[in-house]
Amino acid sequence: MEITVTKETQELINESEKAIVVYKNFSVETNETNIAAAEALSLAKRKIKELEARRKKITDPLNEAKASAMSLFRRPIEAWTTVKNTIERAKRIFIANEQDKQRKEQARIDELARKEKEKQEKALEKRIANAAAKGKTEKVEELKEAKEEIQVMTPVVENKVEKIAGESMRDNWKFKITAERLVPREYFKLDLEKIGKMVKASGGTFKALGIEIYNEPSIVTREQK
Repeated sequence: MEITVTKETQELINESEKAIVVYKNFSVETNETNIAAAEALSLAKRKIKELEARRKKITDPLNEAKASAMSLFRRPIEAWTTVKNTIERAKRIFIANEQDKQRKEQARIDELARKEKEKQEKALEKRIANAAAKGKTEKVEELKEAKEEIQVMTPVVENKVEKIAGESMRDNWKFKITAERLVPREYFKLDLEKIGKMVKASGGTFKALGIEIYNEPSIVTREQK
């Protein structure tokens, strides 16, 4: 959107750039320069007010139009967002349940394979013991090798969730606080706004470990009649 800038507004903008250069290294060292500084400060505040008034003249209609557009689309977007979240949650639950079934079935098959291997090993151990009792050394070694080579094939359970073209799962890690007192201090954020309000309200008497207050007076000017 193109913004039309009047000649007067452009002059004010240009004037501000010149002021930055003029007052770049400004300092007050005498009463005379302090008086001049008061006049310059008053001028600066007037220019700020004038520029802000001109800015609002341009931005207020834009802000009102934006607020109207946001209001118009807020409810339908929220409705479809609710629908989207509901569907995604249902899909996540389905996929998680299927994955849980897959893990349990795989664990069942793996356990059967483990027991079958254990059964075969025990059978060979018995034969090894019998061969050893009869002094058949070569047979013992043969059976020991056979025991080491026992393998029970375990099929891999297939994922039964059909793949959908254009859809994939992406990790989205989140968190919840279970014990706030155990959370490391570096994860806490200072409430600077609250501290500032308490410092101002105290009138210079606020005290707290790790906080030093100081006074930086603001200069109030009134237009001379």
